[in-house]
Amino acid sequence: MNLKFRREPDEVIKLTDANANDFKGEWLAIIDETIVAHNENIGNVIDKVKKDHAGKKPSYVRVQKGNIAMY
Repeated sequence: MNLKFRREPDEVIKLTDANANDFKGEWLAIIDETIVAHNENIGNVIDKVKKDHAGKKPSYVRVQKGNIAMY
């Protein structure tokens, strides 16, 4: 998966190349502005990051199920 984010000048990250509706209710792990894992269960996301991206420090974001606004 190689879904990129666009970083705004005020450090807000927005989904650009992905349909945010695809991630409703899921946790995203982001490394270097790229979604590297996603799942409804945060434990599964953390396990995948530890396995596939050892030594990297991801940011975790949960996409709400309703209208999407990530700040």
